Amino acid sequence: MVTVLAVAFAGGPVLAGERPTFDVSSGFRYNSNLSNADRSSDVEDDFFWRADAGVAWGHQLDRDWRISGRIFAGTEIPFQYSAFTLARVGADARVTRKFGLGRTASKATAGLAFERDFFEDEDMTKWLLQPSVRYQHPLGRDWSLELLYRFDASFARSGLFGGTGNEGALTLRWEPEGRWSFFAGYRLRYGDVVSWATPPRPDLVSVASVVEPGNTVFGRPLTAYRLQALTQAPLAGISFALTPDISLELSGEFQHTSRSAITYDAFFAHLGAKAVF
Repeated sequence: MVTVLAVAFAGGPVLAGERPTFDVSSGFRYNSNLSNADRSSDVEDDFFWRADAGVAWGHQLDRDWRISGRIFAGTEIPFQYSAFTLARVGADARVTRKFGLGRTASKATAGLAFERDFFEDEDMTKWLLQPSVRYQHPLGRDWSLELLYRFDASFARSGLFGGTGNEGALTLRWEPEGRWSFFAGYRLRYGDVVSWATPPRPDLVSVASVVEPGNTVFGRPLTAYRLQALTQAPLAGISFALTPDISLELSGEFQHTSRSAITYDAFFAHLGAKAVF
């Protein structure tokens, strides 16, 4: 259904004659606390190989308004915990309003993304819906500031892996010349997360909305808990353009998640390449 809606959006009369762009990316991702555990004995980490591809369309309605859409597919393959093997398909649509002319003009974008995630562990398979609002404001010639609000709602085969969340982010970008791009920011999310732990854990049970004893996605029976928590995440990254179409990307993010007396930390790193043509 997502693909049908996206094709209908992309192929409508208003977008006739637009030349689509294609993008492909591949790289590696590291998660230092895949189990979202607050005790070291329960912490499990893993590396992932990731690949994505998409096709996008856009159309300038007038001087200030633009609409765009994209269909995409991708996969993530873990090195160790095969239950997290993922295949995804999805689509998004956006409306952008530009305030002024040239590079000094700010922009506001409203978007809606749909995604279907298929996991090897079928209980994790889910639909994901993400409406968002983004505001970008230039700060001189090389700097820009971006504000983002996003709501996410997931509907999984198992109630454990569904849930909702509200996220806000502030990102500062610096592009000193055509080939380099740097960014740093801060992300704040409040919503559902899933944590794994060795029982008994009355502290987790007391705040969890869903509890599943004996979950074996990590190869041993752990209890999985779904709870609402606050996540704070500073992040930074760099991109270097090898050619006008191909770039290398490196980014990292530290996450601190807390709910009552329960806290856990995770570090994420990503290294990859992306081509747009």
